[in-house]
Amino acid sequence: MKLKIGILHVNLVQKMKLIIINTIDMVVPGKGSRLFMITKVFHLFILSVVLSFLGCSKNKDYTQIDDEIIQQYISDNNLNATSTSSGLYYVIETTGNGVFPNIYSTVTVAYTGILADGTVFDQSSSAGISFPLTNVIQGWQEGIPLFSEGGTGKLLIPSALGYGNRSVGNIPENSVLIFDVELIGVNWWVLMNLCKLCERQQKLTFHHLIPRKNHKIKYIQKRFSAIDLNKYGIMICNDCHKMIHKLIPHKQLALEFNNKEKLLSHKELAKFISWVKSQTKKVK
Repeated sequence: MKLKIGILHVNLVQKMKLIIINTIDMVVPGKGSRLFMITKVFHLFILSVVLSFLGCSKNKDYTQIDDEIIQQYISDNNLNATSTSSGLYYVIETTGNGVFPNIYSTVTVAYTGILADGTVFDQSSSAGISFPLTNVIQGWQEGIPLFSEGGTGKLLIPSALGYGNRSVGNIPENSVLIFDVELIGVNWWVLMNLCKLCERQQKLTFHHLIPRKNHKIKYIQKRFSAIDLNKYGIMICNDCHKMIHKLIPHKQLALEFNNKEKLLSHKELAKFISWVKSQTKKVK
């Protein structure tokens, strides 16, 4: 048996993921069918190796890389930062004296956004910009509710909570984002919407399913993250909100009635909701 293999050229085109094999000469006298099978298997082997390489490169996990970049930035700038389970880091520089926002809030924030190398990629005026938190990157959705109105600090956001593997404007793909933020204002009111409990069309406020007065209690902090404490809640009318706190103690709310279904199962509250549904009340 005589086997002759010519020059093999492999050209990788990253976006198209093409493999171009210019020359492969395999001569096995009298074994034409085997020649075909050997060549095909060889092609598939090369294809699988190259596509595996390209796939690993494209889907590279930046979790550890981003965390190392953030920790280095914290060390270089002598920051007292706190991390969350999502990989977000935050620094509270000034404690505000107002309300905490939630995922449904419209907030006014003054900010400066920089990359880890110090490059400024975005900046607001000192008056800030107003926007719903539902319309921004996940890092802001998680991070801004950690500040109370009037508070200032930093958000250090891994790429997975930012723009991921997309480049946006002058932000390269897989970039750690660092923001200096000031939470200027929080808009809690949502006009003319349906209460999640009585289903009347009313002005709504955000009800923390785990009351804010319980957020600093150790057994609550062990069971819920800081993000969860501020995120978990429902939009309800003022009547239902007052009745919840009238009927149910804070500790019991946190442990036994921390979702909509459990609230509706409370007999006295359910009785009130049934009654209030039948009332015609103008929006103030």
